[in-house]
Amino acid sequence: MNTGTPYVSALACTPEQWPLLYLCTVAVLAGFGLLVNLGVLYASVFATDDAGSAAPTPSAAPRRAR
Repeated sequence: MNTGTPYVSALACTPEQWPLLYLCTVAVLAGFGLLVNLGVLYASVFATDDAGSAAPTPSAAPRRAR
């Protein structure tokens, strides 16, 4: 049903602005994804490392010759 009033968007964007807005949105989402991946990497490598004073890493002392 046509009421004669033009569609007014909630966002005041012109069609020329959409590519830039799209790229900015993709960049923000990629940035959040990178932060999540880095957090998972930290948790999987460093936060779950149980080497410490209770379980020290093996010494790299040279072996004695026989």
